[in-house]
Amino acid sequence: MNKLIPVIYACDNSLVNYLMVSINSLVANSSENNKYRIHILNTDISKENKKKLSEFNRDNVSIKFTDLRDVIASLKLSKEAKERLEKPNYFKLFAPEILVKYEKAVYLEAATVVNSDIAELFKIELEGKALAAAPEQIAIKKNVYGTYVEKQLGINRDRFFNTGVLVLDMNVLREAELIKALEKKLKKHAFEVLQDEEFLNICFKNSVKFLSTEWNVEAINANLDAKKAKLVQYVMLTNPLHYKECPLGDFFWRYAKGLSVFDILKAELDGYTAMDKAADKNMRFAVLETAIREIEREMQYMLENVAVKAENPKIA
Repeated sequence: MNKLIPVIYACDNSLVNYLMVSINSLVANSSENNKYRIHILNTDISKENKKKLSEFNRDNVSIKFTDLRDVIASLKLSKEAKERLEKPNYFKLFAPEILVKYEKAVYLEAATVVNSDIAELFKIELEGKALAAAPEQIAIKKNVYGTYVEKQLGINRDRFFNTGVLVLDMNVLREAELIKALEKKLKKHAFEVLQDEEFLNICFKNSVKFLSTEWNVEAINANLDAKKAKLVQYVMLTNPLHYKECPLGDFFWRYAKGLSVFDILKAELDGYTAMDKAADKNMRFAVLETAIREIEREMQYMLENVAVKAENPKIA
C-alpha cells in the first residue's frame, strides 16, 4: 500500500504563482510509491487560480482547497485577532482542528522549493515533540533579531525556529488549542516583528525537534552548500521574482520552467522596478525599527524595575 503524505500550504491570490512553483518542485521529486495529499488553506483563491493549481492532480497527487473565511468569521475573537488570522502565515494554526483525520503532516510556505522527496521529511520522528523545525537563520545572523527574541521572548537565538517548514504532530497541536491560545497571547504581546513565529516559538519552545538546515535552507544563508539543499525557502529580500541576483534563485527557476505561468513569472521579475525594491527595503527597515524599539522599551522597563527594587527592597 502506498504511504499517504499530507502536505499543507497556506495561500492567497497573491501567492498562487509562487505556490505553482513549489508544488511543481514537490511533484517533480515525488515517488510513485507514495500518495501526496496537498491541502491548500486559503481565504480568497479565485476559481481561475484553483483551476491552475488543480493541474497538478494525478494518480499519486491530489489537490484539496480549504476556505477559512467562514471559520474565521464564526470565531468569538477580537477584531485584532481575526485580522491576524486572515493573513496566510497564520493559516497553519487552523490545520490541526480542521484536518482532523491526520495525526501527522508537513507544512510548507508557498515561497519554497522542494529539492528532494518530501516524504523523507514527513518520515522524521518527532519523539513526542509538538513539531519539528529548523533554526531561524535571521535570529542567528542578524543581531537585532537575535537580541529581540532573547530580550522580548526569553528564547535563546540559537533555539528560535523558523515556521515556514514544519513537521506537525497534529494530536499534540489539537490539544494546545492554538486559536484560543493566540487570543490569550495577543492580550500581552503584539507579535509585530516576527508574527506567527513569535507565537509558535513561545508556545513550543520546549516542544520542538530541530531539523537539519538542509531541510530549510533560507536563501539569506549564502554560506550553506547549495548541493546539500533538500528544501529552499525564500524570505525577506531574497525573492526570486523580484531580484535577479537572489541567492539560490536558480532552484526556483529550474522548477518554474514549463509551467503555464512561466511567462507571467518572468514578466514580474523584469517589471520589478527600483522604486519597488526601495519599498521592500523601507518595509524591512520598518520591521527592524520596531524590533529595536521593543528592545529599548524592554531595557527601559528593566532599568526602572531595578531602580524601584533598589528603593524598595521588600518588592520581589
